[in-house]
Amino acid sequence: MRLAPIAVVLLLIAAGVGYYFFLGPGAEPRLSVESVSSGAKLVREDGVVAVEVPHGTRFSVTFRIEHGKKGDRVVCYCETLNGGPHPGKGRECGSDCILREGELCVSDGWYADAPPGTEMGLACYVLRDGRRIEGSRLDLLMRSTAP
Repeated sequence: MRLAPIAVVLLLIAAGVGYYFFLGPGAEPRLSVESVSSGAKLVREDGVVAVEVPHGTRFSVTFRIEHGKKGDRVVCYCETLNGGPHPGKGRECGSDCILREGELCVSDGWYADAPPGTEMGLACYVLRDGRRIEGSRLDLLMRSTAP
């Protein structure tokens, strides 16, 4: 009957390790868009997150960082432009934000300067201590509409 206490101890260790990596402080941050400011419209279709915004509009994007830590930064990088590669691919695009507390981070320096009909694909990540966390990637489309 010595096997039962060992099994219980192993089960508790496995539960502790699982909690640490999936729900606790060791969990990888997950990034999502919570909302956008007035004037812009958040659209979710077929697993794609898009922000539709009239040309010439200033707007903000509120990101949610699950398992984030104070000081985490959200940065978006240029990926595509109207379905093709973006000329600035890999460079920072748009605005960033720094997580102060909780899970929400407001990125408020966005401006829709592209002509109406333009669609730009961004790859957004959580940066922690200056390092990009690859598993936090969020693909985001920005669509410029007529004013």
